[in-house]
Amino acid sequence: MANWAGMSLHCVAIRATLLALDGSTPADAGSNSMYVSDKLMKLDFNPDIEAGTEISNRGASGALIQVYRLPDLLKRLTVSLQVGTLDPELEYILTGGTVLTSSGTPLTAVSTPGSSTATSGGTLAAGTYGYKVSALSQYGETAASAEKTQTTTGSTSTVTVTWSTVSGALGYRVYGRTSGGPWRFIAQVGSAATSYTDIGTITPDANRAAPTVDTSGVAPNGYQYPAVGIDPQPYGISLEAWTRNIAEPGTPGYSSGQQVGQAPYIRWVFPRMYLHKGNRTLDVNPADSTFDGFAVENSNWGNGPNNDWLYDSSKVTQYAYDTTIPTASVGRIAIPTQV
Repeated sequence: MANWAGMSLHCVAIRATLLALDGSTPADAGSNSMYVSDKLMKLDFNPDIEAGTEISNRGASGALIQVYRLPDLLKRLTVSLQVGTLDPELEYILTGGTVLTSSGTPLTAVSTPGSSTATSGGTLAAGTYGYKVSALSQYGETAASAEKTQTTTGSTSTVTVTWSTVSGALGYRVYGRTSGGPWRFIAQVGSAATSYTDIGTITPDANRAAPTVDTSGVAPNGYQYPAVGIDPQPYGISLEAWTRNIAEPGTPGYSSGQQVGQAPYIRWVFPRMYLHKGNRTLDVNPADSTFDGFAVENSNWGNGPNNDWLYDSSKVTQYAYDTTIPTASVGRIAIPTQV
């Protein structure tokens, strides 16, 4: 019998893409057609088998004289995707519906910050450091301010970044620390704060860049379920998932359980999938959302929405070793031109 065992994947990232009627990912699908997320996720898939018919014949004596059973056939994969938080744009891509946008008044962006330094109390080495600050509203975040650089001396320095308050801001985020960029998330402070001291112990989050678009006013703010009686996702989506590639016992050069460096990730490809809302648990934070459905074959998926799948994609699922995950563009992006 074929190997049709199910699996449970703990994903470090997924990429969901809307499909056209024929299963392709056309270049003219435009923006809002792909979503990359690094939310905590688990993807389960199991085979849905059509059992083969069993044929038997008996002789006049009642004894079996012929027994034959047709082979079982794989119909599709049943799928369950578990997401660790509420995400309106991801829900829209996965199951249709409508993304609700706010209509608030955007905040004024933070003006260029000030800065100062001290030679003790921190871990910053001598050098020049750069910082940006953004303001937060209930809907989102302003674009980051212009960069403020500060030169330090010694090896135990600190940098204090200061800014003027923004009317209506619910808090502020500080990004840095590389002069000239990239500026990555360092800290979030409350609405009353007008300064932040960087002592160098926090590693900037490589997956959270300083925002370049203002979402403090009109921005994705919620989600509306699909209309009753309407198929919200008639053409389905493609789903790609990345898991960690962990060494097995006896892997040359790696101890058991260590992440394999040459190909640290495994990329799973589901060329066509249909999902609907499943259970949602709100008893503790983070909120847990589950999406159920099934996956089928799709020969028109080709080399994928980003033109980077090098293999035949006609099967219901497949995987390959990968060296990168799409963390740089977490969020909504447009589909690039197909080749």
